[in-house]
Amino acid sequence: MNTYYLVFPLEQTADQQLSALYGNADGLVTDGQHHSLHVIGTLYEAEDPASEGDNEAPAPVRIDGWHVNLRLDGNLPESLKPFEVHPVTPSVVWL
Repeated sequence: MNTYYLVFPLEQTADQQLSALYGNADGLVTDGQHHSLHVIGTLYEAEDPASEGDNEAPAPVRIDGWHVNLRLDGNLPESLKPFEVHPVTPSVVWL
């Protein structure tokens, strides 16, 4: 299976795009015979470490977008290609 990392500008955009391909009357089908969807949603990363002498822990920083990982037997559908990203070190992966 091929893994694709997708970032949508809004949750609603993700729902619209993904439901058209992987949805039914009950909502998104996260596991099918030829696909697996993992809706991550909002991601955060750690801010740079607190400066020396600062006793406060760094606050997490929100990463823009609504994040989804998708595994497919085949290629990514054309309608999802504008949302594909290629992270160097993905934050969430399948094991």
